Amino acid sequence: MRFGNSPVVSCLAAAMLLWGCKSPPQAPAGVRAPAPQARTQPPTQQPQPQQQTQPQPTPALPPRTAPVAASPARGDGAATADATRLAAMLNAERARHGLLPVPLSRSLGRVADLHVRDLQARPPTGACNMHSWSAAGPWTPCCYTSDHAQARCMWSKPGEITGGRYRGSGFEISAGGSGRMTPEVALNLWRGSTAHYGVIMNQGIWANSTWRAMGVGLSESYAVVWFGTEVDPDR
Repeated sequence: MRFGNSPVVSCLAAAMLLWGCKSPPQAPAGVRAPAPQARTQPPTQQPQPQQQTQPQPTPALPPRTAPVAASPARGDGAATADATRLAAMLNAERARHGLLPVPLSRSLGRVADLHVRDLQARPPTGACNMHSWSAAGPWTPCCYTSDHAQARCMWSKPGEITGGRYRGSGFEISAGGSGRMTPEVALNLWRGSTAHYGVIMNQGIWANSTWRAMGVGLSESYAVVWFGTEVDPDR
């Protein structure tokens, strides 16, 4: 798939590059597309190698983990205007296919906002994809690679970032590039990726998952969405 003049690739939560999380991406018509190297990344549920041409997340939800005692990160989880708009667009996309909306989560919104800020300030390099976290914040850093060897780094982030308030696992999809990221660009990228779109629409390996919480974050060059099957007590 090509986006503008550059290829668009990647996947799991992804947690969301369009790599991390466990599925899908795309880009809308008539919308300004990000400069070359736009990427997307979906999440996975169990670490497993992915095909180079089109990374696919693998099913099987990770076991529920106990709350992690961690210093609360800054940010109250309140969504920005762009994040709120992207969340509305995602739920509208689901509604067109007869799916219920996913409630916005303050906890997952906090994770999403912190992650896009981290990605923007310290973009992952080498084999590390957009589901990676730097060592510059009050969280456990990791280099997330395409084999999902660090999948727990994604799954455990909601509990770690919220000091255990959000007890469920988190699944991320991401999109990034060198151009300006917008809600329209992010959704179009995810629409173009079967893996990412599957996460959003509960298709494929996500068909038996029920999203009860969603957090969205956008920065100048990145967009991420975190999904959870547990209701957020702080929403």
